[in-house]
Amino acid sequence: MKCITIISFLLAISSSCKNDRKISDLIIEKSKDTVSISDTITVYLHIKNYRDSRVPSFHILYKGNDDNIPFDEEQKCGVFMGQSIIKGKNIWNGYVEYYDTIGNFKKEEFSFSFFVR
Repeated sequence: MKCITIISFLLAISSSCKNDRKISDLIIEKSKDTVSISDTITVYLHIKNYRDSRVPSFHILYKGNDDNIPFDEEQKCGVFMGQSIIKGKNIWNGYVEYYDTIGNFKKEEFSFSFFVR
């Protein structure tokens, strides 16, 4: 009896954890994970579920600035291209604003990193 109670309790906890997890519409693709100081990294930001009539608005936050990331109409994604002169791990943060296919406005934060050697 104790075993059945414990198993039921663990199943209830695991199912409640799954229900609170946010499912992201964002897919991040990097051209490289490691670059040299003179190399350019390209990051593709894809939204799986956006309304075609409104282009998603991608933003990168860097040193207090909020810069737009261009949207590539052909590839249907945001394209970030950058370089760094700081050796080691570089972390970039940003967000995307878009309308999903149902018409709900969404804002999703993201981050990506790469190493500079």
